[in-house]
Amino acid sequence: MKHAAAIALVALLLGAAILQSRASGASENVREDPLEGSVREIAQQLRCPVCQGETLYDSQSSLAAEMRAIIREQLAANRSEPEIIAYFVDRYGDYVRLAPSWNGGHVVIWLVPLLAFVAGVTGVSLAIRRRHKASGTQEGR
Repeated sequence: MKHAAAIALVALLLGAAILQSRASGASENVREDPLEGSVREIAQQLRCPVCQGETLYDSQSSLAAEMRAIIREQLAANRSEPEIIAYFVDRYGDYVRLAPSWNGGHVVIWLVPLLAFVAGVTGVSLAIRRRHKASGTQEGR
């Protein structure tokens, strides 16, 4: 009796696996929208204005859906990727970009800590050299 139940369970699982594989094979035959790849590329470069840390492509908010529709419309109107990104930057500010542009303000934000680090390392190394020279001249007396 236990043997028959085990065989029935295996047959049921095997049947479910076969049905699942056929269902996934049927969905592969559906063609993707030709603009979808471009929409995805652009939407992954933009930040959702209402979601924290999500790309426009990954966000499930209604605003993100509207913005993806605008991207699709602009692509259909033969606008280029930089033009579409500039459209969103004009409306939402530079914050909407995931990778900020390298204009003057952003360069300063990245360079100041680097320059401070270099200045600190230089100051410490000069102080060590002075201390080393001073201790060397005192030993010679």
